[in-house]
Amino acid sequence: SSLTHRALTWKFGNNHAYRIVNTGYGWRVDTNGQGTELKGGPLTGVYKLEQFHCHWGSSSDEGSEHTVDGKSYAAELHLVHWNCEKYSSFSEAASQPDGLAVLGVFLQVDDTEENEELRKIASLIPEIEHKGPVC
Repeated sequence: SSLTHRALTWKFGNNHAYRIVNTGYGWRVDTNGQGTELKGGPLTGVYKLEQFHCHWGSSSDEGSEHTVDGKSYAAELHLVHWNCEKYSSFSEAASQPDGLAVLGVFLQVDDTEENEELRKIASLIPEIEHKGPVC
């Protein structure tokens, strides 16, 4: 298949998130996209990170939007990128068929190891308890 001929590469710089928002159904972290790059695989062009958000459920066994071979995960992180080579803004790219690329990452609960980056987000959740607040 053509996907095996081109590696998908992803680069993400640190400390480029500038806002966390309660969307009414979850949280979203907005970024400035600096130092981020998604390219290769089925993509044409270079995409940069606009925001990331998470989907989760009421138990550790299900919450992801998607499954693999019927298996659900505790949560699913979506990293939303836009084609910055072809379009001048995220909003312009969002209305085009080749404008956005979303990386989905399945998350599992691990009681033995804490994820430092997710802990940072979790510590801000009480500040955005209701829809609309921004932190």
